[in-house]
Amino acid sequence: MRERGAGVLVQNRASAKLDARCHRGGERARGRRNRECGYEEGSRIAASYDPQPPAALRTGRISRDFLHVPPHTRVMSEPEGLSINTSSGAYRKALWAALAVFSILLLLALVTMYSADGNTTQNQQAAETVMCDRYATVDGSDDAEGTKAAPFNTVQRLVDSLSAGQVGCLRGGIYTEPDKQVVFSDGGKEDDRIILRSYPGETAEFRGSIYIRKGSDYVTVRNMRLDGSYGPVGKGHFKGDRNTKQTVRVMGNNVNIHGNDITNRRPDGDPDLAGTCIILGSSKITAANTSIKGNRIHRCGQMPSINREHGIYASHPRGAEISNNFIYNNADRGILLYPLVGGGVLRTLR
Repeated sequence: MRERGAGVLVQNRASAKLDARCHRGGERARGRRNRECGYEEGSRIAASYDPQPPAALRTGRISRDFLHVPPHTRVMSEPEGLSINTSSGAYRKALWAALAVFSILLLLALVTMYSADGNTTQNQQAAETVMCDRYATVDGSDDAEGTKAAPFNTVQRLVDSLSAGQVGCLRGGIYTEPDKQVVFSDGGKEDDRIILRSYPGETAEFRGSIYIRKGSDYVTVRNMRLDGSYGPVGKGHFKGDRNTKQTVRVMGNNVNIHGNDITNRRPDGDPDLAGTCIILGSSKITAANTSIKGNRIHRCGQMPSINREHGIYASHPRGAEISNNFIYNNADRGILLYPLVGGGVLRTLR
């Protein structure tokens, strides 16, 4: 059944078994019977169309009592409602279209996130290019002003020029010192560190020992290659033994050693040109709140092993954090904590 305006058209679903009375006789009789049976001329669709149906029809309550229904015509009851015969092919096409739209939206979201991450990284790198306050390069001069256009020549001159809150950048290259070490005699402040680092995008290698004295607090050394096998050679652990000083000696508080490549064994195998890579404090000095993070610490100590030279030797530290370092191929222990670590943190070591 379907509505047309205010009236009702009921389609006949019968086939060849319609009432014989509606099919007998000649053309004239057939025309009369067609009108009686409700057929339209030249059609097998039976209908009774009333432009003003009874109130029961207008209210949706349909029964044969209110319709002139030809024989074998089926009237749908109210609960059956109207059914929509949807093509399965059209349904599949709609489903694929929806999936395609979803895939495109997901791809756009991923591209947007990737671009945002890339922009963040680029912004960070761009910000680093303007962080340097003083500069040094292998062909500079210690009589220069330490600017980017007129850089210093040595690491020690660069360190001595820094005050709290300043960053000293070493351009790429290999640096040495006449006495084979760099000494930090002054420190920064909690919110204004003294930072020694490679120039962004370049790698500076210092061959020697870095000594951060007691009282030289809030110092950061980062993003450098440090080779202590070129440092000062002194008395070793046994009679007649010699070795190099530790690559990094930390005696100050709140010192950060981050993102460096640190070693202390000469590749030619000379046992006198090797030693511990990093030492924190001593039996007389407590180095507090040291952070050793994200470094590559390797080839530290004399070979064969003598159980005295390590990747990191933390002696009486307090509040130290040693995390996310790659420590390998060392003569003795990767990390030696002696005797205790007061409030220290060790995690994610590899």
